[in-house]
Amino acid sequence: MFTTFLKRLYCLPLFATLSFASAAPEIFPFDNGFQKTDSIEMQGDLLQELGYDGICSRPGRATDELYAAMESRGLKVYASYWVPDVKYLQHGVPANMVEHIERLGKHGTTLWISLVGKDVTDEQAALAIRNLYDFCAQKNVDLVLYPHVGFYTDTVKTCARLRELSERPEVGLSFSLCHFLRQNPHEELEDTVRAIGPYLKLVQINGADNQASGGKGWSDLIKPLDEGSFEMQRLLKVLAEVGYDGPFNLQCYQMPAPARKHLSSSIQAWQSMHN
Repeated sequence: MFTTFLKRLYCLPLFATLSFASAAPEIFPFDNGFQKTDSIEMQGDLLQELGYDGICSRPGRATDELYAAMESRGLKVYASYWVPDVKYLQHGVPANMVEHIERLGKHGTTLWISLVGKDVTDEQAALAIRNLYDFCAQKNVDLVLYPHVGFYTDTVKTCARLRELSERPEVGLSFSLCHFLRQNPHEELEDTVRAIGPYLKLVQINGADNQASGGKGWSDLIKPLDEGSFEMQRLLKVLAEVGYDGPFNLQCYQMPAPARKHLSSSIQAWQSMHN
């Protein structure tokens, strides 16, 4: 990451190098910003060219090849997103995830999870988190809960409740703007962030309208950062208030434009927000 910083610093005009306080926080897109046919090399080249800091991947894609491609370009695989069933974690970590978590630990990658499951209880969900956290801790991997519409971990409040029930204070929480706006009035945003501020380890953003239109898709709540009626400075302001200094994930689900177009628009907007 320091190599990437030096490259950017070299390209900046002199007056820009004198104001480090205005540098944009680290930002990395979800891999759903790319087409399945986009090669790992193409993804790395584009992210490096545009000025992103890395990527969010998943267990099936966060391979040694992905790490090599990203790290050779000064990029980081910030998180691996996994959606396990609560019942699969009642007796420990599934064998097929052991190697993956070990790989995450070697590269400083966070395991970012949403829980699913039918006919499960909060106690079972808390046990799942406890079992997974204990294994992750052995491998030096941070565990963060992701609130996702329709999943057992559906809201920020649910994630916070399960985190407390797990009795593992190092489990982190995340805030996802699109999932929040899908389920809550935008006026509740500041109080919601304040409530989870001490436990916040990841923040997911994207351009969005203030509220869902009621349609089935996500086009009103997931846009490039330069689009939508939601004022991003609201979120940035309250995050600064609670002392959040972590990275930002860019949600790109169902973006209709090619990766180069929507990722270019978003990084330009992101940099403008911090000038």
